[in-house]
Amino acid sequence: MTANFKVGEVVRLKSGGPDMTVGQLEDDVNNPANKNAFAFCSWFEGKKLQQKTFPVEMLERVTPLS
Repeated sequence: MTANFKVGEVVRLKSGGPDMTVGQLEDDVNNPANKNAFAFCSWFEGKKLQQKTFPVEMLERVTPLS
């Protein structure tokens, strides 16, 4: 089951790691019923901006939605 993340949310990998900001969400092109299956995330390592796309199943919210 995929989480319903929103652009701008702060997330992290379920296995740990830095806090990341969701910049874009994309559907799984192989399974159109599976919405927001990938999240494009950004974070900083020192002053260097890092970016990567993750399956949403690998992510969790840092702060629950209010």
